[in-house]
Amino acid sequence: MCVAHLEAFTDERSVGVRHGADVLGGAGDGVPTGGAVPAVGQTALPAYAPGNDYPNATAFAMDSVREYPPWFALNYEPVRGRGQWYDLQEFRPNACTGRASGVQCHEWPWASTHQGGDPDVYSLPRISDVMPLARSENAGEGGKYSRLIVGRCALGERYAVGGWQNAPFLTVPQMQRPTFAVCGSPVGG
Repeated sequence: MCVAHLEAFTDERSVGVRHGADVLGGAGDGVPTGGAVPAVGQTALPAYAPGNDYPNATAFAMDSVREYPPWFALNYEPVRGRGQWYDLQEFRPNACTGRASGVQCHEWPWASTHQGGDPDVYSLPRISDVMPLARSENAGEGGKYSRLIVGRCALGERYAVGGWQNAPFLTVPQMQRPTFAVCGSPVGG
């Protein structure tokens, strides 16, 4: 059982994550701690902050991360395996089963992360959380994620060079402002 308190704070210049957790069974869950932004080489990790412009998707992400703190730190990876795996009989019923027309299934983590997508592709410690979400919000939030974190922060290029291990980023769901991303800056600079 994990009892965790997550507090994220964000602004245009930096993104930090404070994580205080009482995890029965010990530490080592891969979650950034101590208020610092972990680094890859000389560059701080990029961070994506889903926000109040997509309130249902962001609230879902916040709940998912509180429930399973390792999902604060993700790795970009193009969608692999079977798209819409949650509609397959072996994964039904789930929260998206029987959704209405015009409603899509939102995944956290996204299918385009190493931690999300088709559960049969990799042995994942946990299957993505899913929820029905209006097509406009799901497509809008997913499009912004793609433009900001994959495009602007160049995680697609990092993936092409070194695979998912070379494309880490933090997720900091927050409701204080619209969705944004910080692509990293020199550590200590």
